[in-house]
Order: sequence, then C-alpha cells, then structure tokens
Amino acid sequence: MAIRNSAMLDYDNGIFSVLDFVILQLPPLTWQCEDLDFGTAKGAIFHGFHGDEIADEQPEAASVTVADVTLDSSEPDISTLKESDVQDLDENMRQDVVAQLEADGRSLSRWMHSQLNSNGDVLVLVTAYIVSDNGRELQHVALRTTVNGRKIVAISMFDIAMKEALASPLFNVLRTIRFNCGE
Repeated sequence: MAIRNSAMLDYDNGIFSVLDFVILQLPPLTWQCEDLDFGTAKGAIFHGFHGDEIADEQPEAASVTVADVTLDSSEPDISTLKESDVQDLDENMRQDVVAQLEADGRSLSRWMHSQLNSNGDVLVLVTAYIVSDNGRELQHVALRTTVNGRKIVAISMFDIAMKEALASPLFNVLRTIRFNCGE
C-alpha cells in the first residue's frame, strides 16, 4: 500500500515530512514507515531497526510517531496551557496511558511528570514514561504542541536495553522537529 502521510525530503540525511507540515530528521537506522490514519489522528509511524534487513520476528529498536490530532477533543490545546494546568492534565494523561497499555497487555513501569517548556513563541508539553512490553522496557517521550492552530503529537520510543546507542539520537529527533508554516 502506498504511503500518503509522509515523504522523504533528503535521503542522505534522513529528513522526512509528515502531512507536509512537520519536518523531522531520523537517526541512522533502517526505517520502515506506515500511515497513521484514525478518525481523530492522522500522521505517520516510523519503525527503526538495526541492520539492513527487517525480519518479521525482529522487534523494532525504536519508533517515532508524528500525528496531527486537531480533531481529537481529548487532546489539549497546548497554546493555551498554563503551568497551573499541567499537574491535572498530567494525571489525566497518565490514566489514559495506563488504560491503553492494559488494553494492549502491556503495563506502565514508570511515569515521569510532564513539563511545560517554551520554545520561542511555541509552548511544548513533554511527557516521558517507561512501558513494560513482553519483557522489554521501552522509553517513550511524548511532545505535544499547537502550531498554526494544529495540535501535533510526536512520540519517540526506544528499547532501554539499547539506550546508549538510541537515547540521544531519538531525543534529538524531538528537539529538532520543525514546522512548515508556509512562511
């Protein structure tokens, strides 16, 4: 099936666009992309593997998910978020993550409280947590922001057993995301 929600912009440097709006640079892994297209979320999931070939039984070492969730009323508009709102929002998100993980047969190992950061004129909510998944511990870092009225979520995930190789490059993916605002 053809990929519709993302495009490679620069093969040599691993630069992709998602929905012609979010620009990201992926670290040097073997990446496989799939569209994310639910009623309230649209974007792309990039699955990262070590080595040149992707085997069906090989678990992904990392992933990066980018979605426009503007139509999801449960997702907050980060542009209007105040520091005093973060604690309640954080607890609601933790409960939602726990419920989703339990429905998938996984569990939450550790929740690190959300932080509201400012990147110039843009507010960014960053939430980190660790998931137990079939004997593996997976670090997730979720970034939420609102740009030009679009609610965007970007989530990086990596296997903690490979943290020395993957933590810094995947944090860098989130730190360097750019937006094509037509300027």
